[in-house]
Amino acid sequence: MRANDAKTYKSGVSFFEQLFREQSAPYGESPDPFLEAHAGPGGGARALDAGGGTGRNGIWLARNGYAVDLIDASPSAVQRANETAAAEDVPLAARVADLRGWRPEPEVYDLVVCAITLHAFKSHRAAAVAAALRDGVAPGGRFFVSLHLAGGAEQQQREREGQTQIEPGTYFYAGHHKRLFSLEEAHELLGWPTEFEGVSSGERCPRADCPFTHDVFRGLARRL
Repeated sequence: MRANDAKTYKSGVSFFEQLFREQSAPYGESPDPFLEAHAGPGGGARALDAGGGTGRNGIWLARNGYAVDLIDASPSAVQRANETAAAEDVPLAARVADLRGWRPEPEVYDLVVCAITLHAFKSHRAAAVAAALRDGVAPGGRFFVSLHLAGGAEQQQREREGQTQIEPGTYFYAGHHKRLFSLEEAHELLGWPTEFEGVSSGERCPRADCPFTHDVFRGLARRL
């Protein structure tokens, strides 16, 4: 989808809500392979899938022994995640919540997952959301973050297409914000030293209508 044929979104309906209304699993159904490799079995541990959409990560965690809460701003995504959990009889409960106002009290989690979600916010808001999610990690618990990095093919394509940065590293295109982060910013959002991390280049977006390839940071840190 190029800059000159960006989709028109229905009045009063967010980009992501319309996306989840129109597509059953726009980001696919497979969990993040880094999370698969490093999360480990749950053994009854509690997990939060923040901005979890239809549950591609949360459902996998529930299948693997975690008791999962999933939150997302899209009612359609939340409904689909709950339907899948009920059909598979796995311990996942999804509810609608806006991460911009979410706070963990009184609950804390052994694992908090925030996969390809923080890019939807401007810089200051992404930092505030990440801080709230870190507050939701129990002592000794873990925090997983994945996000798209600046400086690679995606940013170069956005610049070739003349997309305007509304603040450094942040674009508004096709109905939603897209923030690209430096590696230093990625570590700041994660908050604690990583136990595992990796960067991959040239990943195709699972969304069929997304024209970009992404450089992706993934990190798993343990709360000190």
